[in-house]
Amino acid sequence: MILSQIQLNENLEEKIIHMTPEFPYICCHVEMDTYPNGHIPWHWHDELEFIYIEKGIVEYHVKDKVITLKEGQGGFMNSNVLHLLKPRDKCPGSILYAQTFKPLFLSGFYNSIFEQKYIAPVINCKNLEYYVFSPESPQQAIILEKLLLSYKIAENESYGYEFQVRDILSSMWLLLLKEIQPIINQKIIQSSVESERIKSMISYIQSHYQDKISVKDIADSVNVSERVCYRYFMRNIGMSPVEYLMQYRIRIAEDLLASTNRPITEIALLVGFNNSSYFGKVFHAATECTPKEYRKKFVSREMPHSEPDSH
Repeated sequence: MILSQIQLNENLEEKIIHMTPEFPYICCHVEMDTYPNGHIPWHWHDELEFIYIEKGIVEYHVKDKVITLKEGQGGFMNSNVLHLLKPRDKCPGSILYAQTFKPLFLSGFYNSIFEQKYIAPVINCKNLEYYVFSPESPQQAIILEKLLLSYKIAENESYGYEFQVRDILSSMWLLLLKEIQPIINQKIIQSSVESERIKSMISYIQSHYQDKISVKDIADSVNVSERVCYRYFMRNIGMSPVEYLMQYRIRIAEDLLASTNRPITEIALLVGFNNSSYFGKVFHAATECTPKEYRKKFVSREMPHSEPDSH
């Protein structure tokens, strides 16, 4: 399955499309260049996920960390972890294979021995948000081989592939458990309260980005101080609340420039800038081109060529 966008609810939770209760697993071919603005925005999901980098270099942003995965490497993303994906700068054409599944796909049913002994310890480990696999490690090289094999089997959908995929992922899960055992045994370093608060504050920004909002407004949305709000943002996504707000406004502006004929001055107002000159300055700093240059570069060929605004 080839995907070029994800669907998010108001809390940034990804709605995994095409996954059914009867077979809670999907595999996806992800070409980063085809996604809006060339990256997959901040999101999270209950499902577990394995990825394999087929081509290029992809960055996973988790909290204030940037995890770089190169061609031939792979990784595991735990349940309920807020993350963003983007190709490394000047690395077009990046492609990854993703396999996403609910814990029940491996555990069979709730409270089974498989869930209690092998799945729950991983999901409940707050220290384990992600794990990287590199071919230089003999054990991890085996995991990567299984990742690629299970993806190809699932993609072909030959008779009995459901059994084969579950069998391969189960054996791979055991290898993962051996790798991450030291992490599972560590003391928990983050509460789930902080994780939920940062998701709620990001959701607040995405719902009010058109308004004149302050750090105090963002902090008040989850009843914390401005200082705590700032600390949460820096610790979880590596930027301040204001920086995230500006980044999100620019992302929406990019969408509007590429998909509509609205005047640039109108777009500036729509995304929360009262001054179109300031909007142009912030936009250029973020994209290294003016709004007009961006529209000329990315606008659809079918769109009328009239440019109602020269800013």
